[in-house]
Amino acid sequence: MVGNYLNKRNCYSFFFFLLFYSILVSTNFNIHFPNDGVKYIFDSEKLISRYDLFYNKKVLFDLVFPFNQPIPREQFLNSNIPSIQVGIVGIIFFLRVILGDLWFIGYVVLISTINAVLFNELFKLKKIFKISNTFFLLFLVLFYSNFEFIKTSKSFYNEGIYIPFLYIFIIRIIDRLNEDNFTLNFNFWLLLFFFLGIFFRVQHLTVIASIILLYFFLKYKKIKLKHYFFAISLCFFLIFIYLYKIEEEHTLLNDMSIFFSFSNINKIIDSSNFKFKYQFYLIVPILLAIFAYQLNFYLKEKNKIAIFFILYLSLNVIFLFALVINDERYYLTVYGILSLLLVDFFDKKIVYLKIKKLIKILLFLLPLFVLAQSINIYKYYKKTKTFLTIEMINQNLIQKYYLHEKEILLCEIDRICAWSYYINNLDTNQVYKFNTTNIEKLKKNEYLFLGSEDLIINLDYKIMSQNKNIVFAKLYIRS
Repeated sequence: MVGNYLNKRNCYSFFFFLLFYSILVSTNFNIHFPNDGVKYIFDSEKLISRYDLFYNKKVLFDLVFPFNQPIPREQFLNSNIPSIQVGIVGIIFFLRVILGDLWFIGYVVLISTINAVLFNELFKLKKIFKISNTFFLLFLVLFYSNFEFIKTSKSFYNEGIYIPFLYIFIIRIIDRLNEDNFTLNFNFWLLLFFFLGIFFRVQHLTVIASIILLYFFLKYKKIKLKHYFFAISLCFFLIFIYLYKIEEEHTLLNDMSIFFSFSNINKIIDSSNFKFKYQFYLIVPILLAIFAYQLNFYLKEKNKIAIFFILYLSLNVIFLFALVINDERYYLTVYGILSLLLVDFFDKKIVYLKIKKLIKILLFLLPLFVLAQSINIYKYYKKTKTFLTIEMINQNLIQKYYLHEKEILLCEIDRICAWSYYINNLDTNQVYKFNTTNIEKLKKNEYLFLGSEDLIINLDYKIMSQNKNIVFAKLYIRS
């Protein structure tokens, strides 16, 4: 068993991912920040401070006044909404207990190991679906270049652990479904994932439901796909009625991007531009037709796999539509399967089109295209509020903190400010979200402010530094 995991492909891929994720994670400490990962790290800080009485880093992010109580209570990063998605907090906590301040190295090793195993598993798909080398390479590029997948991995998100495990699990399911005698037989880690995955993503319910429904489909032959399609159609209809009732039916249009997000096209082209916004959705009917054709093909050739794909994909789409939220992290659970369907479709059809040489040339040029787009994305990022805020913090607060160490900082993007203070061992007690509530709570006459000038245009302030629309200013509050 150990020999299987220590083969050359696994070892080489591990060191590749180790280098790749080391570079990505390091960006959190200079040009970027972990966004939601800041909350998870601070939550682990809270666990550590309770676990170790001598832990000397205290993180206080906000104050709340409980009802009818005059004494304020500490609250972490405004995390007043309980969630069971705390898997990554537990992992960071244990890494910190074992490795201390070097916990992030353990995190990089962990996600590199999981992705190396996943990389090895992906080759099973090549064999099962008989994908040619050229198109399998295209599949790997689509899979590992997904922007959201990269972002969640480097930012300490639940998805950084969950998504690789999810696809290892799915590939094991596909591998067993490809056998004549299907049995659900998993090793310890996959069983652990099946039962504990919900603590990383509530969306894991779709995995559990898919396996249960698959069991009934294969166990009881009287249950047909037409019965399932009727039930699914009824669910879509009820969801649409519900969204129309709460005037959120436009979210259906936004969530349609689940069908092309695997291609990164919405990152390469600025979809916020009205000129391109609805052109994206012209792609959806074409892609849906390809996916439907390929699933129908599998129903004839690989019936059990096709049934699993139909169950899993439809349940994820229902979950997404019912959630009334447009977050691309929710698309990660299906992007690998959609990439597979698309690549396999063209691999089988390209034989008749006789353009394999053209495909190989395009694949040869792909690295240049990726490099060009990476440069474009970085140039675009340097103009964003996130980058400008980080730059302002480094220039005006981190380097000159001694001038302002006793002053309260009100920050538009509070997670950036808190993270910058935290990694530089500064007092995070001084950082607050810029809003009227915090100003009223703190009852100070003067504050530091960092954010968009538009937010303070009606207040009395003095700009000390400015970077485009982002200002570092002194606020004066008159009582």
